[in-house]
Amino acid sequence: MSSKYFKNTKLLRYRFGDNEKPVLFQKLSTYVDILDQVKAETSFYQDYTILSGERPDTLSKRLYGKDDFYWTFYMMNDKLRESGWPIANELILDKLKIKYPHRVVTTKDDFTTDSTLEPAFKVGQVVYGSVSGTVGTVIKRNPSLGQLVIDTTNTVLQEQRSISIEPDENGYATYQLTDDRESFHSPSLWQVYQDGELITDFVEIVLPTGKANQIFEISNVPYSESSTYTVTAEINIGNPLDNNFGVGESIYFVNPVTGLNVSLVVFKESAQYDAVHHYEKTTYTAYDLDTDTNILVAYTKAEANAAIANYDNAEVRITSEWVDIDPYTQIVPTGAAPVTIRERFEKYNNELKQIKVLKQSVVERIAKQFYSKMRS
Repeated sequence: MSSKYFKNTKLLRYRFGDNEKPVLFQKLSTYVDILDQVKAETSFYQDYTILSGERPDTLSKRLYGKDDFYWTFYMMNDKLRESGWPIANELILDKLKIKYPHRVVTTKDDFTTDSTLEPAFKVGQVVYGSVSGTVGTVIKRNPSLGQLVIDTTNTVLQEQRSISIEPDENGYATYQLTDDRESFHSPSLWQVYQDGELITDFVEIVLPTGKANQIFEISNVPYSESSTYTVTAEINIGNPLDNNFGVGESIYFVNPVTGLNVSLVVFKESAQYDAVHHYEKTTYTAYDLDTDTNILVAYTKAEANAAIANYDNAEVRITSEWVDIDPYTQIVPTGAAPVTIRERFEKYNNELKQIKVLKQSVVERIAKQFYSKMRS
């Protein structure tokens, strides 16, 4: 809440932390119900749609000539108080990419158990794409939709690789990886060989800062013009940039008990924010107000509108409900449609834009009453 809101509250002594001295702070439990009463009086407010990118302070300035009253928008609208100000349309995708950064794989296969009767694709399991080569870690399961949420960004393979080096007369050598997916790690575990013999004394290996761990430098190597040198290095290998699995390919892991591959076939694959959140059935009911009966229940608005065309006192009523699907067939019930995470977020964000605002003619008076009650 804004400082304007709190500056009219009483001050009490609060202790923040067990060992801290009490300090004066606004009374956090202060609450007045004036605006709750105003909400019931339609003559005091009007409906408003927040424009994309519009801020509370700029809206207050435009409606009331000053930015002091932006706190009234939150007090008048419970959703804003609970969820915050709506996001500008052009920023939604960026926010979703941060909040939902993973991949979602949908399958018709049963991934809840394998041949050992243990959870198969359990959370924490590292899985591999048989064709794409993509590697990921299962972080969430949704068997009712046949979905696995897989982290492909932070999952890496580890490899031990032998690299040939050519130190100079000072015993110094360097090497750089050329694949952006690869990086060195744990140089203390590396081993250096001269003519096949392990070198243990004085050799120093460092990964220079600011080089994305793609370069190593080695010094104090005993130099000999006729010798050959190799370094056994520890390397992390990430995924290709797209991090995608492919539709139709198998995703598998190796069962540590049986040694067999446990796999499923990818039916659908997408970014997490574009994955199905649920399936929804919307029905349009042509309703006769005179007889208080349904005329027609349809899955399209056009059918319902046509049904009430010859009635004097009728309307179309819209209802929506979540419906289940069979995850093993992925067949969607008649009249149902998928709603993605992005669509659901955008719909809620648009609902946040529909608010009630105090009319300009009353905002000063109501704010003064509000401040007075807060002080008392």
